Amino acid sequence: MYVLWNLVKKNFKLLFLKKTSIIAFIVPVVFTLVCMQIGSMYSSGLKIGLIDKDNTLTSRALINSVKDLQGDKIKFVDADKDTDLKAKILQKDLDLAITVDEGFENSVKKGAAKEYEITAIKGSNVQNFTKDLVNFQIKNLNDLGKASLGNDVKFNEMVKSYSTQEDIVDLKSIKDVGSHYSATKSTVGVLIFFLLIRALATSSLVKKEREDNTYTRTFMAPVSSVQYLGANIIANAVILVIQILVVQIAMQYILKLDTGVSFGLMFLLLFLISLVAVGIGTLCIALFKDEQSISIFMNLIIMGTCMISGCFVPEEMLPNKVKMVALFTPQKWVMDGISKLQLGMTINDIALNIIILIAFAVALFMIAAFKMKISEKEYN
Repeated sequence: MYVLWNLVKKNFKLLFLKKTSIIAFIVPVVFTLVCMQIGSMYSSGLKIGLIDKDNTLTSRALINSVKDLQGDKIKFVDADKDTDLKAKILQKDLDLAITVDEGFENSVKKGAAKEYEITAIKGSNVQNFTKDLVNFQIKNLNDLGKASLGNDVKFNEMVKSYSTQEDIVDLKSIKDVGSHYSATKSTVGVLIFFLLIRALATSSLVKKEREDNTYTRTFMAPVSSVQYLGANIIANAVILVIQILVVQIAMQYILKLDTGVSFGLMFLLLFLISLVAVGIGTLCIALFKDEQSISIFMNLIIMGTCMISGCFVPEEMLPNKVKMVALFTPQKWVMDGISKLQLGMTINDIALNIIILIAFAVALFMIAAFKMKISEKEYN
């Protein structure tokens, strides 16, 4: 235990030997918090596109009735008929779009309106709410069509009367937590990326000790590969845990964002991914001896896995094949766990996520320990 503690202290001294090391510790935290604040500011509010292909009295009445029910955080945009709605939504120019197709008025007169479409990210709460709202208005228009008994003049008069009547719905603003949830996931994605980079940088202490021959002398002393590896893991983990706590405290108590996840469960998921990050960094150093190989590994593995696992891009925007590949990345299970918790699920519902993250960490540590055990024999 004494040997392990001395090795840990030695690692901390090496990590903070230069002033640039302290800056490298602080910058990721600050950058992550700035990204979170920007994401929270720009994700608030709802932009709904409206396309009227029918352009009749009835279609305008429907669109105006939807506009009349807007809240403080909703902005309506009249879009062109040829607008690529899916592209607009994926680019975040629109959150949702309502399209009234040709023939809408004729179908309403028959009491069977169907020609409208809502375009949004599949399964979003906004889509479901807007669909219910539009269906409510269409039901009223359908009733007018049935009551007119095929008389166009009478139908038009009733639609005009319906359009000009006072609103019977009283709207009240509610707290917008969706933007906070989105900002939380974006922040966690950026934080995971920095944790991986930091773990790799910290593990590179082994590389430095190889260059100055300290690595060889260490194994000539009464130090085992397990102790050496354990000291590296502990030093790495402590630094990453401090960064995680700083970001979490700032998120929930300084910036006061509603993350939708309890402090403890958020810390658990981030702590597990930090262990995985340490495992990746340790394995990288155990496998590669030159800086070029480490750099290639970092670019391909860390950047690549973060991109396909939802750290940088919302999972809904990724192709199905990419989502399948993402199942083999640890970042995916953190992001998935946070999504489940934001939906109101409990720790029991993310048990599989926790088990998989632990399995990733254990597997990486075991492979790294095995490789370093071989190195120890070679030096002895």
